Amino acid sequence: MQSSVTPSPTIIDVRELIVGSGPFGPNEVQAIANSLGTTTDTHRDLRLTVQELQQVGDLSPAASVRLGVGLYLLGRSSEAVTSLKSGDGSALALFALGLAQVLTLLHDVLKIVFPPAPTTVISFFGLLTMDIDAFTKFECHDISWYIIDLS
Repeated sequence: MQSSVTPSPTIIDVRELIVGSGPFGPNEVQAIANSLGTTTDTHRDLRLTVQELQQVGDLSPAASVRLGVGLYLLGRSSEAVTSLKSGDGSALALFALGLAQVLTLLHDVLKIVFPPAPTTVISFFGLLTMDIDAFTKFECHDISWYIIDLS
């Protein structure tokens, strides 16, 4: 007999993952992204940690990658590009940079395609709390993006 009880979401320490000296790779990014969809506390912690890192004057290349990934997960792709360009050149940094650049380009294209309404495009991971009627699903090569009308 199968149990109908679903496991509770894993609680992670976003601040420790991003600011700490432990490993920061695809598994840690996925853990943060998964947690963003389950608790509002994670989103708040991520936002506060990103703000804290932005106030640090001279970030190491590894810290720039952590900041850039955090910015990307918050849907702030143009800021993520800037941070990731000064990253350490790791596979994670380059992959996140590519994602952020595509998202920024898509945003710029959509501003041309939909000029009357100010829009922003955020990745699935950045979509946390929205009025369900405020967004339209747009699919591009099996990756779901969301167009948010801010007017």
